[in-house]
Amino acid sequence: MNCDLVICARTDAMSATFLDSNIDPIDHPFILGSVDAKEPSKLLTFPQAGRIAIVQNFKGEQREKMIKLWDNHCLHMSLADAQDMARKNGFEFYFDWESCRTDEGYYRIDGSVAYSIKRGLAFADYADMLWMETPTPDLSVAKEFADGIHALKPHVFLSYNLSPSFNWDA
Repeated sequence: MNCDLVICARTDAMSATFLDSNIDPIDHPFILGSVDAKEPSKLLTFPQAGRIAIVQNFKGEQREKMIKLWDNHCLHMSLADAQDMARKNGFEFYFDWESCRTDEGYYRIDGSVAYSIKRGLAFADYADMLWMETPTPDLSVAKEFADGIHALKPHVFLSYNLSPSFNWDA
């Protein structure tokens, strides 16, 4: 790359299960929370909870319109913004990410390729290369990450690492 230093931004967001803070709104759609006050062990993300509320509150064409609106925006909003959007569109959903934190205080997250893409895009303008790590060898996962990044940042260099270091039997 014709330089002495390369900055590589690594994301393990596919395999991650915990997060120590909910301060970054980029993380909000991937943090798990209780979605039923009567059954606090039922955990989903707020995009999932909002979708369920839409299905329960709307019918037919209006339901399809709301699901499309929700799906197009919910991964790009903070929890507060998503709750405001829901109220403005005539529905609400229960979501409590505090009650299900671990004993150590960590938030539980739903790791995924979508989360890896979101984290990668957050650092794409500040790093020379984005690195995704996965626990299993799956070319379709690497391709999904690459396509997701390159759809918005086509010139970003990418790196991929299969890390079975936590599962030597794999």
